[in-house]
Amino acid sequence: MYEHLCYEQEHEEEEKKANQQYCTLNTLPEGKIGTVKVYKSGKVELWLGNHKLSVSKGTQVGFLQDVVNVDVDQEAKTGAMTVLGHVGHRLVCTPDLEELVRQMKT
Repeated sequence: MYEHLCYEQEHEEEEKKANQQYCTLNTLPEGKIGTVKVYKSGKVELWLGNHKLSVSKGTQVGFLQDVVNVDVDQEAKTGAMTVLGHVGHRLVCTPDLEELVRQMKT
C-alpha cells in the first residue's frame, strides 16, 4: 500500500515537471522578467523567477559596442533599426550553483 502511494506521488511530480512550459527570447512576453536586489554591502543579485544570479562587474574592452533594437516586418520584408546607446560597462551574471542543486533535490 505504502509503495503504491509513493509511486503515485512520484508519478504526479514527474507529470507536473513535464507540463511546465518554458519560453525562449522569441516567445517571452514584454514586461518585467526579474528583480534586481542591491544590498548595503554592495552585493547585487538578479532574480529571474526562482533562480538567483550573482551580478558582478565584467572586463573592459578596447572597442566600441552599441545596443540596437531591430524591428523586422516579415510580410513587407522591411525593417527598422534604432540605436539605443553605447555599452559603457559590462555585467556578468553567474547562477548560484548551490541553490540550483538544492532545487533539483526537492
